[in-house]
Formats: sequence, C-alpha cells, structure tokens
Amino acid sequence: MQMNWQARSQWVLKWVLPAATSLIIGCVLYGTLQWAAGQTDMVAEARQRDLVKLIVSKMQASVAHDQESATVWDDAVRKTDARDLEWLRSNLGEWMQTYFGHDAAIVISADHGRIYEFIAPSDNALTLGDLRLAYEPLADALQKRLAAGDAEGVTDRVLSIGESDLTYVGRRPAIVSVKPIVSDTGDIEQPPGQQNLHVAVRFLDRSFVSEIGADYQFAENAVFG
Repeated sequence: MQMNWQARSQWVLKWVLPAATSLIIGCVLYGTLQWAAGQTDMVAEARQRDLVKLIVSKMQASVAHDQESATVWDDAVRKTDARDLEWLRSNLGEWMQTYFGHDAAIVISADHGRIYEFIAPSDNALTLGDLRLAYEPLADALQKRLAAGDAEGVTDRVLSIGESDLTYVGRRPAIVSVKPIVSDTGDIEQPPGQQNLHVAVRFLDRSFVSEIGADYQFAENAVFG
C-alpha cells in the first residue's frame, strides 16, 4: 500500500500537476488575450467615432463655405428682394445640389416666410414642416446675432456669420446650416437682423457613409451601429 501511494504521488507530481498548471496558465493567457482584444476593439471603435465627429465638423464648415459662394453677393441680395425665383433656382437652389451635393435649400425672409425652396428627389419622404423644425431655431439665433452686429468668427475665409447644427430632419440625421444673404461690396444697405436667410441641408445617411468610407476607412457601425 505504501509503495502504491508513493507511486501515485510521484505520478501526480510528475504528470498531473504540471498539466494542471499549464492548463491554468493557458486559461489565464487566453482570458488575458480575449480581454486585450476586446479593449483593442473598444479603442478602435472610439477612434472611429472621434474620426466621425471630426469629419462631421469639417462637413459643417464645408457646407457653410459652399453657401457663401452665392450668399455673399450683391446680386443675391437684389434678386432675393425682387423674388426672382428663376434666379434663385439657378444660384441658391438646384445649383447647390448639382455642384455641392446639398439635399435641400430654402430661402426665407426675416419673418421666416419662405421665398424659395428646393428639395432633391429622394426615396425618403421629407416635408417642409420637417425642414422648418430643423432650421427655425438656427434662424432665430442667427437673426439675433445679426441684429446685435455680431461678427465673431468672420475672417478672410469665413465671409459671414452663420449658425449650423447636426440635427434630425424628419428621421434623418443632417447638417443644417443657415447663412445671411448679404452684400459683398457693402454698397447695399441692409438693416441689421432684417437680412434674408439661406438654409442648406446635407443628409448624413448611407450615401454620406459610402462617400467618405473609402477615404477615411471606418466601419458603418461607427456611425449607425
């Protein structure tokens, strides 16, 4: 019996204990690697989300810059005041969609009355009511700044103040930007806060992801996941 017990003890020490130890170490290493992989995924996802925020911020600045190609212009002031809808269509409406890819453009008066509107054809239903809910707070804020003579942020590149936000138009995420229609020469007198306004809308849905995904190499779920 004594020899049998000793033999078993030696067998346990020689084979079972090292195997068990190796198994435990292996499990710990596996768990550590799994945890590390999970942390890596979290870091990668966080980086993607930060990248999306940066891209959207640049897109906001880009949309506002696009608008100024036609909103800071004596002709735009005159043609808007004259309610020349054909000119507005060609310069502040459909042209913005053709050249810059904007999905909607609305020209409104100081009292928010609609002078002109353009909505690009889409499979997703969009109403003027949806647009109004999205742009009215921005228009109100901009008119207050204009009335106060606020020029903060105006530079050689940023020609006029504006208000922009990432919001929802209906159920679709979008950049909504509002800019005043102002004289480029300063020769046209405009009462502060009474300028007509131009609204631009750029949707950030699947088409947006497909356009920038290849360039910035982030996964769709970074935005929609």
